[in-house]
Amino acid sequence: MNKFFACALILFGCSQSDTSPEKKEKLKLDESSIIREKAEIGEVEIIASLSPKSVEVGDSFVIELRVIAPKNRNIVMPPSQEALPFQIPSLAAGSLQESDREVSWQRYKVNATKPGQFRVPAMRVVSISNGEEKEMFSKELSFTVSMPQGELPAITKRDGKLKSSEWRVNLRYLWLAPILLIILVALYLWKMSLRRRAVAESSVDPFERALARIRELEAEGIPTAANADYWYVELSSIVREFIESNFGLKAPERTTEEFLREAKRSEALTSPVQASLSKFLSLCDRVKFAGHDPASDESKASLDFARTFVQESRTPQEVSS
Repeated sequence: MNKFFACALILFGCSQSDTSPEKKEKLKLDESSIIREKAEIGEVEIIASLSPKSVEVGDSFVIELRVIAPKNRNIVMPPSQEALPFQIPSLAAGSLQESDREVSWQRYKVNATKPGQFRVPAMRVVSISNGEEKEMFSKELSFTVSMPQGELPAITKRDGKLKSSEWRVNLRYLWLAPILLIILVALYLWKMSLRRRAVAESSVDPFERALARIRELEAEGIPTAANADYWYVELSSIVREFIESNFGLKAPERTTEEFLREAKRSEALTSPVQASLSKFLSLCDRVKFAGHDPASDESKASLDFARTFVQESRTPQEVSS
């Protein structure tokens, strides 16, 4: 609600009204040509108006907020920062003294650029009396912007069919079509490559795949403090994925604690193997999450354990530690 005129100003261009109290330009119009809504809150009147009532594309019209209150009340009108979240045009504003009352007003001159049904949302006003603040809101204004009478959308010479000016304007965005097509083709090819890779990996024996990855990791050498985190993440991933492929245990998606709990309920791994896995995975977690700097002997022992575990677990059966 604090976004004063938000709906109307997204669709219309705003400019500073040339109305000023000094020049006494009040845009006097017949009552029949003004949309006016009045809200009375105690001693305060809030009047929102729009003139003229009949608006066509290309016309200018005025939206005005007027607050009439006793002089002992301080009225805070909507600030332009709240009224205009997208841009901040100049705002015509002022106040008038009328006997024991004061009239505060704000006024915009708006250019209608599109036809359709629109509304001016309720506008927020704050009344301050004896140090107490009270929020009040104007009533909404609904209005219609129509096409000028007698004006039709342009007719093409080629086929004589009616085409709206909006469609012609949107032709400027046709250059986006090739770019979108390229993006879609690239996404399709990427998806296909992932699918081919998944098929290729599924055709490789999990045992051979795990040993090949261990050899690649071993070729990189014993990790230093700089790459220990990556090295242990990869080593842990090799063992977890092999367990899933070979024993049907969902190791990659689970934490170490969750996996070990499930392993205890399974007959796929013996108790000694579970104990060795617990020690191995706990060391990997300490490096990944606790910043542990493993010694060279620890890393070599972890690599040897992973290789031995894979070699001795080629088929789902009891394995010795």
